[in-house]
Amino acid sequence: MSTIDPVEYYGKKVFIGVVSGPITKTVTVLESPARRAIVYLLATYGPLTLKEISEKLNLSPSTIHDHLKKLKEAEVIIEAKEHPKKFKVEIYYRLNIPYILLSELKRLEHFMKELIDEFSAFIEKARGNIANNIKDLNLRCLMHKDRSLYERVVLVLLNQLSILIFSRLVNEPLAYILVNDLEESNVSVS
Repeated sequence: MSTIDPVEYYGKKVFIGVVSGPITKTVTVLESPARRAIVYLLATYGPLTLKEISEKLNLSPSTIHDHLKKLKEAEVIIEAKEHPKKFKVEIYYRLNIPYILLSELKRLEHFMKELIDEFSAFIEKARGNIANNIKDLNLRCLMHKDRSLYERVVLVLLNQLSILIFSRLVNEPLAYILVNDLEESNVSVS
């Protein structure tokens, strides 16, 4: 069993998604592995204090303070006013950005299998329609003779169209975080 740095380990478990265009402030602030590691901890453990985060990441409180300040300025985290305090001066932080844990996504996928199957059939039908209907548009991305690449480009276009549809429904830019909270059996974090 190997022991690794918690910042590196947790930082690699956070993935940022964006719907409806770039959200530079959020994406930029989460380029730091340490800040992604903080996001991981807040997503998996709930509201935490600076001291608790510092202990879990083996980083100094002043370093954590700097990272929390940047995350707060980018509105990725906020103070958790609803969290009961043990001491008057302690501040708990929580995420202020939509997130989902991979373990919950897997449970949701299992629970909604029938609906996912129906939606997959709809997407497959749409994929065929898109492939047939967009040939006349002469899109550069579809000028490939390789059928395999052509089909993958159609899937990418379908993905982009679904994002456009979703962004109309949301009506504003939206950033979200996917957190891989599934444990690896051969790794020890210290």
